[in-house]
Amino acid sequence: MATHPNTDAARARVSGLPKGRYAWLQVARGKITVNGQELKAGDGAAITAEPKLQLAGVGDSSEVLLFDLA
Repeated sequence: MATHPNTDAARARVSGLPKGRYAWLQVARGKITVNGQELKAGDGAAITAEPKLQLAGVGDSSEVLLFDLA
């Protein structure tokens, strides 16, 4: 997923994870916020039991990888 400043693509809303599923988010480039928490290139986050995810690019364009795990 890539984000670009000043466009609708700079914000992404991902529905919550189904029960028993997990996700890993890895920031490849740039800065983003995930549910209000800022992450920068190289940061990763384990995601469990989140009903909704709100991702937003911060500053320059960003790239993130979102892994849906069983």
